[in-house]
Amino acid sequence: MEKADGTFEIPAVAPGEYSLLAFSFDDGKAHSTQEDLTVGNADVEGLTVTIGPGVNIPGRVAWERKPSLEKAGLTVGAAPPGPVYVLGRIG
Repeated sequence: MEKADGTFEIPAVAPGEYSLLAFSFDDGKAHSTQEDLTVGNADVEGLTVTIGPGVNIPGRVAWERKPSLEKAGLTVGAAPPGPVYVLGRIG
């Protein structure tokens, strides 16, 4: 959970390989960062992540046969290669 001074703590993370993701939205602009890290059997100390502005990726979806989108919309996104792990609580 993020604190007012910018520090954060994600409790009870099992050892393993992770990608730490941080997002911020300010004045309609997205800012984000990703930091790969290895969690061992001890607390990870001194990790600093820097959030920067995102970039726009324009594009167009071309349909071979246009499906009906009446029940569900189309979502297009981008993610780094490999598995992505999100740490933290939802809710």
